[in-house]
Amino acid sequence: MSRPLLETRALAAGYGDFQALYGIDFHVDEGEAVAIIGANGAGKTTFLRTLAGPLRPTAGTIRYAGAAVGAWPAHRLAAAGLALVPEGRRLFPSLSVEENLLMGAYAGRPGPWTLARVFDLFPILQEFRHRSGTDLSGGQQQMVALGRALMANPRLLLCDEISLGLAPVVVHTIYQTLPRIRAEGISVVLVEQDMGQALKVADRVLCFQEGRVALEGAPDQLTREQISQAYFGV
Repeated sequence: MSRPLLETRALAAGYGDFQALYGIDFHVDEGEAVAIIGANGAGKTTFLRTLAGPLRPTAGTIRYAGAAVGAWPAHRLAAAGLALVPEGRRLFPSLSVEENLLMGAYAGRPGPWTLARVFDLFPILQEFRHRSGTDLSGGQQQMVALGRALMANPRLLLCDEISLGLAPVVVHTIYQTLPRIRAEGISVVLVEQDMGQALKVADRVLCFQEGRVALEGAPDQLTREQISQAYFGV
């Protein structure tokens, strides 16, 4: 039986006086893919930022690999194997594609992901390895952001809106890589507004609504009507 790699209990977080998350109970098991869907402002990105360390919880607990990590800074979590692919990609504009990828390996975690493996996953990046990352198309930049996270050799990969603003063919290409990534034993938490993509790749799906979990279950056990009601709050 699988055990939780990461779990939260009664997690709350926000920005100053604004509370964005209310009592989130969540877990992701070893090797599992969990999708989090919801409308804009539902708290999805805030949740990932709280898990990854840039934002501290205001209440509740986060446990990762058995340790209480709610007070850990982002760099310590990254060294422990938790990697975030942020919304908007956030590449370093002064660095080349290759240099951006190598930034992901700064913690020196051992594992299978190397430059050669990332270039095998996204061959176009090898062709453009010496270009500035910001000279690439949006889809190519998203590949760099994902490759940079993989270079950290994570146990848990947090992906925030990796399809946002991309052409459908590019989204399809990126999502085709997820089975290969999971084959290395990496657990994935995927925040998405694209319900169709999320439901295709996830073992479980949660719908956030106004900072709370409105629905949870396996995609094949949830009806479209249930998901739409939870998503839109109607």
